[in-house]
Amino acid sequence: MKIDKGGIINDFIEPNRKQYLIPVYQRNYEWSREQCAKLFKDILIAHKKDRYHFTGSIVYAPLKTENKIEYYVVIDGQQRLTTIYILIKALIDMADTEAEKDALCSSVFNIDKFRRYGIDESSKLKLKPVKSDNQQLMLLMEDHVEQMAKDSGVYQNYVLFCELIQETLAADENMGVSNIYDEANCKNNS
Repeated sequence: MKIDKGGIINDFIEPNRKQYLIPVYQRNYEWSREQCAKLFKDILIAHKKDRYHFTGSIVYAPLKTENKIEYYVVIDGQQRLTTIYILIKALIDMADTEAEKDALCSSVFNIDKFRRYGIDESSKLKLKPVKSDNQQLMLLMEDHVEQMAKDSGVYQNYVLFCELIQETLAADENMGVSNIYDEANCKNNS
């Protein structure tokens, strides 16, 4: 086993042409409002103290390479990983400018600007959770929030993150979506 230290966004999520698959034996997404609120609070504290927030470990293994996209299976850490994706989507939707939105989208979607990699809808999003969560996450990421199941954890935590971001931005005029994103690039051992 190899252990690498890095930022969960910069080193794990942001690189293009990767997709992380959550195997069917993993449990559904179940992070509570309290866990998400604590993560968000910890990210803000890390920002104020100019430190990185430690998110925890993500254990994954290479699965295959197809059309120049590297596929990995996530063995442990799917709850944290899914939560970070939901947080980034909330940041995208709370961003003021198209440039901010585009920059944030490039971290969660595989980009094939010149159509060299054959990226289709199934490989566009860099995270593919278990079936029921995947459907909710895809609806969220494709801007169909109104079609989401209101009792799903993906929907509920998205709404929570949007509220927390709005409160944070309203309370601190020096805080922006990019500050929250930069701090969400939590340190982890992957």
